[in-house]
Amino acid sequence: MGLWRNNPETPEGKYPVVLRRDGTPLESRNIVLALKDPCVSAALMAYAKHLRDLANTKDCENGGWVCERYGWAREDAFSFAKDMEDLAWESDVICEDAPGDPGAQRHRKDDEVTLAWARSMGCPGSWAVTCDFIIS
Repeated sequence: MGLWRNNPETPEGKYPVVLRRDGTPLESRNIVLALKDPCVSAALMAYAKHLRDLANTKDCENGGWVCERYGWAREDAFSFAKDMEDLAWESDVICEDAPGDPGAQRHRKDDEVTLAWARSMGCPGSWAVTCDFIIS
């Protein structure tokens, strides 16, 4: 098992292109988390906890880096953390009904046009961290 990007057969990663709402590709490092993955809830809860911890620092009383960097009030950070917790609970419900199998074998045929597009952008997926696994 391992990350798809570490497999010589899939160096672009499992998700070679992630698109924004306007159709432009995300070219920075990213992570794709499927809510049916049984580990996602814990990851989202850890994210929410860390965000709350950052917002609770003494520095955040006067803005702090989280608040300053994103222009948030402390309450905004707490609201975002709550949204992440809600998403974690949604993931738990999804996993109860139909858990995913992050270690499943490849089962989709690659689309060469998509891969060529990713490669033309320097393969952002080849260095993006994707939380998906393969059986090697």
